[in-house]
Amino acid sequence: MVFLYAALGVLMISGIAAMMEVASNVSKFTIISAVKSDKYISANLSKYDRRFLKIINDPSAPESNICNYIVDQTNAERSSLLNAGLSQEEINRIAPIYFTSIKIDNQDIPYKTNSKDKRILGSCILTNNDLQHRVLINKNSSLNKIYEYSLFSCYFDEKTYCDFEENE
Repeated sequence: MVFLYAALGVLMISGIAAMMEVASNVSKFTIISAVKSDKYISANLSKYDRRFLKIINDPSAPESNICNYIVDQTNAERSSLLNAGLSQEEINRIAPIYFTSIKIDNQDIPYKTNSKDKRILGSCILTNNDLQHRVLINKNSSLNKIYEYSLFSCYFDEKTYCDFEENE
């Protein structure tokens, strides 16, 4: 019986020593790689997305041509800011200009998505090349929809479209 209690004592002390060694190693743990910085967050593009969400979720928002409505609302806001005496730089920071099309050979070509994803297929697209911000807005097709429209956006870098628009 003495040997049993002696063996249990040695096992308990060994277990406690092993747990202390693990705790010591965990406390000395260093991070090998840092988290990659997110350009969307660092460019603070979410504030523009919130502005767009406020516009499209307004009860007076139209059932169609939502991107043109956003451009019109932005132009009205820019006019009121200009009348309030703000500089162009301040106005561009508060309400930057987003375009629904690109001008090629004096012809307006609307931005499109090549995505086959049903959530963004047929979206109207707003783009600000200075901010490198692309916004896709589409009618919400969810069965349990709370809002009329869905909004997707990204910071684009090398490509002129969002990564989530790529077809797999």
